[in-house]
Amino acid sequence: MSKIYTWPNASFPFRQYYQGGNNRIFIIENIAHNYEWLKVVSTHITPTDYFFVYLGWNFDRHACTHATMVFEELGLNREQFYIMYNCQEEQAWGTKFGFYGDIINHNAWLNENKFSVKQLDKQYDALYIARRTKWKRHYLASGIDNLAMACGGNNHGNQDCEIPVCKNDPEKKLTADEVVDLINKSRCGLSLSEVEGASFGTSEYLLCGIPVVTTPSRGGRSVWLDIDNSIQAQPTVQSVKRSVDEILAKDLNPYIIRDNHIRLANVYRKKFINQLGVVFDKFGLSIDPEQFYKENYFHKMRNSNKINNVIEIFTQR
Repeated sequence: MSKIYTWPNASFPFRQYYQGGNNRIFIIENIAHNYEWLKVVSTHITPTDYFFVYLGWNFDRHACTHATMVFEELGLNREQFYIMYNCQEEQAWGTKFGFYGDIINHNAWLNENKFSVKQLDKQYDALYIARRTKWKRHYLASGIDNLAMACGGNNHGNQDCEIPVCKNDPEKKLTADEVVDLINKSRCGLSLSEVEGASFGTSEYLLCGIPVVTTPSRGGRSVWLDIDNSIQAQPTVQSVKRSVDEILAKDLNPYIIRDNHIRLANVYRKKFINQLGVVFDKFGLSIDPEQFYKENYFHKMRNSNKINNVIEIFTQR
């Protein structure tokens, strides 16, 4: 199949979540990105295999079209693939193309215990956590005088873009604890892309109790944002600067911001647990889905694997 964007790295998100007898449950990310291994193992997927599909990028008409191409070419059974949409718009597109699932935003899988509200001195008016990729639109933050950036992460082979002048070292590779400290030293967080996935960074800000200045976006981060934790700016330098000034003038309680995020995350987690129960019942398994979820939960709910290892899981059965 031509013109299908597959996962660009040797390792990609793939988790065997459950195995018991002939019954198996997997967690994968996206559909079309997994085409290379799916085309090898498609005839080895049995009716007792089930896939929860995590969406790492906006599931729009284009993504749905490519996913449909994969299903039709490989003869995959859509009922075995449960799409965890990040927002209502994605669900509408998925439903239109005949996919099955519900809104279970992937930011719900962040472990809230890795983030916290800390009583640290505020050093920066705004922070943008974003790798140096053009579509992250760092330039929109160039009007903010007291700006911090964290751009030292893996850019996955993309050309680095220019970034605004900021008050910290934006290229420093930070530990998880250093990221939490940097967020807590900032008065608000920025989310400036036009389209991506649900944006883990957005939820990381909120789980540390700082509000967000966002631009209109597609991909699911908006489900976490409301008038009590964010301001929406237009995608201009002037509007972003003005919105930062506005959010800083508000007296927002960081603990309420954090607690409200966790409360919504638990709604999505419950949906997942309910569907897990449906699958266990379908397989005739007497397993408590809530207990299984608790025992098998970890941060982001996914791990990496290499294509040969994934193929072997199915072909060596």
